[in-house]
Amino acid sequence: MVELSGPVDVDRLRAAHTAAYTEFEQLRVTFEVTPEGPRQQVGTSAEATLPVVTVADETEADAWMRADLARPFDLTAGAPVPLRAALLALPDGRTWWYHAAHHVLLDGYGAQQLLRRIAELHDGTVGGPTSTLAEVIAEDAEATASAAADAFWEPRLATMADVVAVAGRVDAPAPEAVRRDAVLDDAQQARITAGARRLGVGWTDLVTAAVGAYLARVANLPRTRIGVPLMNRSQPGRGRLAAAGTVCTAMNVLPVSVPADLTVAEALAATAADQRAVRQHPFLRQEELLRRLRRIGDGQLFGAQLNLVPFDLELTLGEVVGLVRNVTAGPVEDMTVCLRGTPVDAVPCASSSTPTRASTVRRSSTSTSSACWPGW
Repeated sequence: MVELSGPVDVDRLRAAHTAAYTEFEQLRVTFEVTPEGPRQQVGTSAEATLPVVTVADETEADAWMRADLARPFDLTAGAPVPLRAALLALPDGRTWWYHAAHHVLLDGYGAQQLLRRIAELHDGTVGGPTSTLAEVIAEDAEATASAAADAFWEPRLATMADVVAVAGRVDAPAPEAVRRDAVLDDAQQARITAGARRLGVGWTDLVTAAVGAYLARVANLPRTRIGVPLMNRSQPGRGRLAAAGTVCTAMNVLPVSVPADLTVAEALAATAADQRAVRQHPFLRQEELLRRLRRIGDGQLFGAQLNLVPFDLELTLGEVVGLVRNVTAGPVEDMTVCLRGTPVDAVPCASSSTPTRASTVRRSSTSTSSACWPGW
């Protein structure tokens, strides 16, 4: 959702949606399940709908979005492309620009690409995709057919016979996740960056090790595995990949091992080393790894996921400024810990004009024990 500072020209924004959907092939695909497996086909129609919904306040706007998100997308043959958009008009003149899409179409990076491109088209900026969907698929097939990746992941999977979720069990995702948010003040942010400098690491490495070690101790485990998202838009030695040139789902969430029974320095070194190793083999899909894991036992690939977003995306539609806010990332399998923004005094990965915000999302069917950062 994009919080817009004022009203917008609805027809102009709707036309920008249609133009973007036309540009990006992935936003014109339909799906069907065949005896040979699922298939997708790029269609020619890209007419966008953008209804305007008048709401009384932010509470009603939020409730409207939650209700819409509760409606599942249809991926069966003949169903429309699984995406929806709307404008929520607030009484004070502000507008919430809502956009939802199934993960089969795009991931978080792709969503930002799409919103940015719609804004560019609204303002008449040239540009557009530089890759076709066929190029993305061909490149992905080549990357995943890797003997080196198999040799790396197979022995690691053999060690994943345990359950590392804080709840101590694995269950299906609940229909709706429990979400808690907190803003980290300047003093808390300063402690993160000061600690990272003292230990000679980046703040992202420190947060990754801290969250993993904390969750391991909550679960009374000597170490745990957390899911870390990898964008997979570039590759060492190859540079920019086709997935970076269009809207799609390329992100992969892979397990990183974090110890809880070492010193801080040792835990940081071990976590950083494991992340480096995993990043060398990022393309074998999470779902394929899970299928392989199921064939050898009942272990868990990872428990909680950690998502570090060191920036807030700001868009402009003419004179209207909009700030992109994440409403949901889809079903939560166990727990998701997300940190948005760059801590004060840190070397920024991108510009950030808002306070750092931390949030946890937990399945409603897991243990009711708190599994958040200390002090939340």
